[in-house]
Amino acid sequence: MLQRAWRILLLGAGLAAAAGGAWASENPDNETVVMVGNVSHISGGVGEDSRERMKAFAAAFNLKLLLAHKSGSYMSDVEVVIADAKGKQLIKATSEGPIFMAKLPVGVYEVTATAAGQTQRQKVTVSDGRQAVLHFRWADPAE
Repeated sequence: MLQRAWRILLLGAGLAAAAGGAWASENPDNETVVMVGNVSHISGGVGEDSRERMKAFAAAFNLKLLLAHKSGSYMSDVEVVIADAKGKQLIKATSEGPIFMAKLPVGVYEVTATAAGQTQRQKVTVSDGRQAVLHFRWADPAE
């Protein structure tokens, strides 16, 4: 499965470079790898099968966001914005599930996540050889 993830990413990188722009490809199992220049991201994790597929993709990404309510229940439809140290926005996307992963150049970033009108920000340093993990938690919805 990991080899498949790398093949999708490499194919996408080649296509994006050739096209000089953005690239998105939905893999057969419904997660979408989106590439813009040298940055890529994927989101998912709704349901056990999707979480397993996201685990298989994990080694290809150096930043992982976990999105949940304080009770631990998973969230989707979270707006994610990732900007570099100079404030340049590299990614703006809506997470399709509680797991959002990105492949970014080594550096310092500000990650902004917005759900139900509540915005949270965290800074992260991304490096080669290890995956940085950020947890975002929101108050549970009123029942």
